[in-house]
Amino acid sequence: MARCVRCDHELGIGRFCINCGHAVGRPVTETPGARYPLYVEDVATPSPAEPADSVFLGTVLEAGPPPPVPSGGTPRRRRGALPWVVALLAVALIGTLGGLLLSSGEDDDPPASASEAPSASGDPSPSQRPGKGGRPGKDDDVPGGGRLAEVAPTAEVGVPAEAPPSTGVDGERVTYVAAHLVDRDRETAWRMPGNATGDTLIFTLARPTKIRFVGLINGYTKREAGYDGYAANRRVLQVEWGFDDGSTVTQVLTDGERGIQSRKVRVPVTSTVTLRLVAVSAPGAGADARDFTALSEVVLLGKEF
Repeated sequence: MARCVRCDHELGIGRFCINCGHAVGRPVTETPGARYPLYVEDVATPSPAEPADSVFLGTVLEAGPPPPVPSGGTPRRRRGALPWVVALLAVALIGTLGGLLLSSGEDDDPPASASEAPSASGDPSPSQRPGKGGRPGKDDDVPGGGRLAEVAPTAEVGVPAEAPPSTGVDGERVTYVAAHLVDRDRETAWRMPGNATGDTLIFTLARPTKIRFVGLINGYTKREAGYDGYAANRRVLQVEWGFDDGSTVTQVLTDGERGIQSRKVRVPVTSTVTLRLVAVSAPGAGADARDFTALSEVVLLGKEF
C-alpha cells in the first residue's frame, strides 16, 4: 500500500493524503525535520487556483499517532459545540412554553393556603380581613366547594342596648348603633352603657349559611387627638358563639390586640349566629375613661345556600 511522502500515512483513494492533505505525487518542499500537521478537523476541497496546503481549516494537533480512519476512507469530522447549544436552547424554550401553558390553565382562585389561615393570635391574614380587598379562601368541607364569603354585612343585628350619640373631638356627632358592627369601618363601633357581661347579640343571616370563620374587634379602635377609644372604653375579653343546632364555640380574646381576632369553626348550616359576651374588662382610667362596653366589628365567613 502506498504511503504519503510527507507524513508517511497510508494513502487511500483520492488525490490528497487524508491525514495531512499533501497532494499525491507532489514532492515534499518543507525543511527536513519540520513537524507536520497530523490531524485537521475540517477539510475543504482545494480549487485549482490555490495550493492544497492553504485549504485546511481547524485546529492542528501536535505530533502523535494519527486518529483512526473510518472504513469508508474519510476522516470522521468532530462536531463543534454549536449543536449542543442549539439543543439546550430548544429544551429551555419548550420548558418555558410549557410553564406558561400550565399557569394559564390554573384556577384563578387557588385553595386556601397556610398564609390564609388565622394567625396564632386569632387575627386572620390580610386576605381574610374586611375592607382590605382580599378574598377568603375555599373550603373543601362546604358541599359543592366554592369560595367563602363575608355574610355579616347582610345580616340583621339585634343588640341588648345602644349608647346615646356623643360629640367627637372635632365636634361631629358620633353614633353607636348596631349597624356599626357590620359596616366594615373600624373607626365606628357599637357600644352600650356599663358592663355588658352576660348579654347576647343576635345576627340573623340573609340566607342559611355554613359558617367557617367567626371573629371580631373586641373594643372601640377609633383614635383622635387626645382620645383613644380602645383604652377609654371597656373591651370584650371572652365570648361564646352559638348556632341553630345548639352548638357553641368559646373564644378567648387578647386585650390590647386591636385587629380582628378570629377562629375557625365547623358547624352545620345555620340561619342565626349568637354572640354572648362572657367577660368584659373594667373601664379605662383617667379623664378619658368611659363606662361603656364596645365592639368595632364582627366577621362571619361562610358559604350561603
